Amino acid sequence: MKTLILAGGLGTRLRSVLNDVPKPLAPVQDIPYLAYVLNALYSQGLREVILSVGYKAEQFLEFVAIQEKNLPDLSIILVTESQPLGTGGAIKHCYDQYPDESYLVFNGDSYCDFCLETMLANNPTDIATMVVANVPDISRYGEVSLFENGKVKAFHEKKGLAQEGWINAGIYYFSTDVFKNIPVGESFSFEHKIIPQLLNAGLDTLKARGNFIDIGIPDDYQAMCDKPDKYFALTPVWE
Repeated sequence: MKTLILAGGLGTRLRSVLNDVPKPLAPVQDIPYLAYVLNALYSQGLREVILSVGYKAEQFLEFVAIQEKNLPDLSIILVTESQPLGTGGAIKHCYDQYPDESYLVFNGDSYCDFCLETMLANNPTDIATMVVANVPDISRYGEVSLFENGKVKAFHEKKGLAQEGWINAGIYYFSTDVFKNIPVGESFSFEHKIIPQLLNAGLDTLKARGNFIDIGIPDDYQAMCDKPDKYFALTPVWE
């Protein structure tokens, strides 16, 4: 299994409050947001991470050096996109360089606490598992409806309804067989091209055990800056 964090986005919606910094490196009380994510994964035993970067990729070099110094045995491989490939294209790009039978994938600008041990134990043969999070307002995200057995019944587009519900938390564990017939270098969305295939095959879910955060817009980024301990149990060491 390979662990991949997608950190190549442009972060255009944060430009009003964040200039010249890749979104995953946005400072949260003087610590890069991505450090919180990596420390959370490290606490669950993950030691080898592929970091897919694109926009201002050079800024991740110092970040990686500091993280590998502060977290013993942590190894981070940087894979750089020469052009934007979308979430799906970025995963495929990393897979072609570092193939494995399965991938554990995270978005570099969102997170919620989940039990990795449960995810891996419950998915010995299923093609994919996706983490879902319960949020008080689904209007920004769209909703995921579930069968009683936990598999995804359907995805519902954003309806502008401020109501509680389950959303896709952007954390996936899946067999890399789904990428075998996709050409190298193609730009595409994992959510639009691959997720429908997984849904047809029976997409399993794992319910998050913590609060969901997505720093993609200024209000939510500010919420993370105000109370990082609401979303992350650990405060990273940052020197």
